[in-house]
Parts: sequence; C-alpha cells; structure tokens
Amino acid sequence: MSAIKDAINVFAMMFALIFSANAFSQIKNFHPLSDQIVRSAAPTKNSTYLKQTGFTHVLIFKNEVKDEVSKEIADLQKVGIPAANIYHVPFKWKDLGPVEDSCVQIVQALDYLVKIEKSRSHKILFHCTAGEDRTGALAGLYRMLYDRWNIDRAFKEEMCAHGYEAGDKGKPQQVVNEVREEVTPVFLAVAGLIIDGKISFNNLNTSACRAGGFKSATYSNLLSIQKSRYTCR
Repeated sequence: MSAIKDAINVFAMMFALIFSANAFSQIKNFHPLSDQIVRSAAPTKNSTYLKQTGFTHVLIFKNEVKDEVSKEIADLQKVGIPAANIYHVPFKWKDLGPVEDSCVQIVQALDYLVKIEKSRSHKILFHCTAGEDRTGALAGLYRMLYDRWNIDRAFKEEMCAHGYEAGDKGKPQQVVNEVREEVTPVFLAVAGLIIDGKISFNNLNTSACRAGGFKSATYSNLLSIQKSRYTCR
C-alpha cells in the first residue's frame, strides 16, 4: 500500500511540474498544491486561459483596493466561470484588526479549498495580488491540513520558497516588515489551532477562532520564536 501511495505521489508531482511549467508564462507565481488546488498571483488578463485549462472555481483572497476584484469577477463570468463558483474573502495584508476576525476569514477560505479538494471533480485557483504573502500564508496552512506538513516545513517550503515576505528578494523592506508584523502572527495563530487539533481537514469550524485558542501555550510559544524561526531569510 505504501509503495502504491508513493507511486501516486510521484506521478502527481510530475503532473504538477509539467502543468506549472505550461502555466508559468501565463500567470505569475503559479504553483499547484495538488491536482485540484493551485495558487498564483492575480490572473490579470488571463481569465480565458483559466477556463481553457479546466479551472472551475476561483478564490479571491484579497480586499478590494480600487475596482480590481469586481473587474476580475466580471471577467471570469464572461469566460464561463459562474458567480456561484467565485468566492471572495476580503483578507487584508496590513491593518488587519483583531486576530480572531482574520482567523475567521482564513478558516472560511480553507474550508472552501477543502470542499473543492473533496469534490474530486473541480479545480480551483486561489490568489491575492502578488501571490506571495496572503496567498502564501493560506497555502502554508493548507499544506498543514491536507499534506500534514509540520509548521516548519510549511513555512520554509511553501511560504518562503515562493516569495513570502523576504523570500522575494526584490520586495521592499517596508512591505516585508508589514507582513512580518501583520500576516505572520495570524498564520501562527491558525497554525496553532491546527497543531492543537482545534481545526483539521475534516473539521473547519470558524467557532475555533472565537474559543480562546489565541491564549494557548502553543500560540504564545510560536509568537515567542517568530523572529528566530518564522522569518524568511
């Protein structure tokens, strides 16, 4: 059984690499997490490409700054992705407010991704603007849920490796600092809920965000080692 599972994983990785290479020239920061879940930057002017390559759903994981979200939703509908298959979670990258509120948004987004994964018949692209920070945090948490990666691996291999904060060497230091101060603590908060078993792949209830988990020893410990352990170099 283990050999079969390993063979399936190798095949999935080969498929992901081929798929990613073909898509790279079309959409920035395009990285598959599974056969059905793909992360990227905002697919500006690439709505038609998404439909042509089999994407059935889109998760927009960013707040609207001007009218870019409304325009994207309209463009997606024009190429045949219905409004019911477009989910907008207005997650900010700074001025986030209470961690509980940000946690609710993240858990809602994770729940949506999990439903697509479980469907076995749909494919979803999720993104913020650059596809690095907000998208990276969400992708890291998804790795912890779906692939059961530990937090260190998720942070290093899914977040830093794909441009999270200083993982993008061209990112302005001011933005790096904002992400470290705003987004990373929220990532650690939700990661703590996963570590403590408060949420899981089969149990994504936003009530966990309101149940006092952010006063836990796990979260306090993660925050205490953030600078030394959860900072991209």
